[in-house]
Amino acid sequence: EGYHNFHHTFQADYRNGHKWYHWDPTKWWINICSMMKMTGNLHKVPNWAIENAKMKTSFEHKNNKVTKKEFKDDFNTRLEEYSRQIRTILKDITKKRQEYKDAKKLRKLELKENWNKKKIMMKFKIKESKYKLAMARLKFKNLIKEMKYHSNIAIA
Repeated sequence: EGYHNFHHTFQADYRNGHKWYHWDPTKWWINICSMMKMTGNLHKVPNWAIENAKMKTSFEHKNNKVTKKEFKDDFNTRLEEYSRQIRTILKDITKKRQEYKDAKKLRKLELKENWNKKKIMMKFKIKESKYKLAMARLKFKNLIKEMKYHSNIAIA
């Protein structure tokens, strides 16, 4: 039950740990039952919601230590912008991956050469979105570092 806070934050999710390797034997048992068609319609919280919650939690921990109001307002504005960017990009990646899966199912109807071009283009778009996601995450990390710097100045 090491990831029990996940359960409290996302109560509708059937998992305690959202990563496959998180210790959660119940999740693994339910997944096995799902593969055998004994269960179905398992509710999973989207990755963008999990990432958004992580960002807000780390932001709140740092924001409590910042004392100047003008910095807090600036940090809050930037957090909302970065959160929106990351949510949008993660949704976009999910959509592009689904489009790729759908296209992969229909590839038998296309010529091999056309499919290869289409596949390369779709994978490139996914990688491009992943790059944008990495940049947005980097901006958020820099925001957290800046908040830590300002809280350290206030303490000194």
